[in-house]
Amino acid sequence: MNHAEVRSRQIILLASIVGIVSIIFMSNKMGDNGLGYFVAAFESFLLLYMLFVMPISEAVEKLVRLRLSKGQYKNAGRVLNVAMLYAVIIGLICTAIFYSVSRLWFEKILLVPYAVQAMYFIAPIVLISACINALKGYFQGTGTAMPTAVSHIARTLFFITFSLFFSLSFKEYGEKVSGLLRNGDFSGMYVSSGIALGLLSAAILVFLFVMFVYIGAGRRQKSKFSKDTSSKQEKYSELLGAMLRSILPTGLIGLLLIMPNCLGLFFYQRKQEDIYQSIKRYASFGGKYEVWVVLILAAVSLGLVSMVHKITIIMKREEYKLVREQIQAGIIWTFISTMGVTVFFTVLGESIMAATYPASFELEGKMFAQGSLIFL
Repeated sequence: MNHAEVRSRQIILLASIVGIVSIIFMSNKMGDNGLGYFVAAFESFLLLYMLFVMPISEAVEKLVRLRLSKGQYKNAGRVLNVAMLYAVIIGLICTAIFYSVSRLWFEKILLVPYAVQAMYFIAPIVLISACINALKGYFQGTGTAMPTAVSHIARTLFFITFSLFFSLSFKEYGEKVSGLLRNGDFSGMYVSSGIALGLLSAAILVFLFVMFVYIGAGRRQKSKFSKDTSSKQEKYSELLGAMLRSILPTGLIGLLLIMPNCLGLFFYQRKQEDIYQSIKRYASFGGKYEVWVVLILAAVSLGLVSMVHKITIIMKREEYKLVREQIQAGIIWTFISTMGVTVFFTVLGESIMAATYPASFELEGKMFAQGSLIFL
């Protein structure tokens, strides 16, 4: 990890923190039912995204970096070709799965029927994100970290802008439908669809940006190909196998991280007499409590990035005593910071929730009072 990559990861975390903060304040505009529908749709989307799409960039980065270190520029280009082919195929398959089973999934399994429409807007993101991750992995493998950082900033800004615009527009229409049908849940359904459409719009624009950067770098890429002295060209099947061996273990870990949420929603809804009212309470957990947890962990991770960079440099110098000291310092810093956050939210969690979500904060306050140990 070089200095540019450290800065890139710090920028990515900062952009993520800004995006999470925007979600926190957008929650009041969405309403509890709209937030619950969006959370149910997004967590369902993450099941396939975490398994097949999220690990693409890391896998491509490793394969490209290894080949470039050996001067195999053409093989590095072939890695990108394989990655893009995989991204398109797996993206189309996952999108088709989402469109074909969403109604069954939400109406019969999760018992959140009004999340279907949001899922229809979210579904294409898996294809777009797969292509974006393939290109970002290629950039990172060539040592160019800034396109990844800039794309995260752009995604955050686009998401905030378009989500606010579409959610407010859809909310107005949803309120009219709710008034005509005398069912307030339609307003939440349309608001969640607006947020999902904003997410889709942001993904499309980021893909266009990353493609523009790649096309702009094409001339430099051709000059590197001419310097390739390697005689062996790897088969596409070999490269695909190597990529899958890197993707699947990471993907399974990601799947295990998100699966408890979907299983929890599955069992939770089956215990409720009114599944339409219960999704509002689930929004307090998945759309508020967990969002705050991710925000705090992202902030802690921001401080750890530079420490990890220092440890990497010291390990290369084989100064293992200093490595041990840096690791101990990192553990102590993490423990002290998370302990402070735990005490802070245990004592003031309810007050913070009351200030952030004035319309509904009792349940969120109890969650932080009783569940702040999760930060440790």
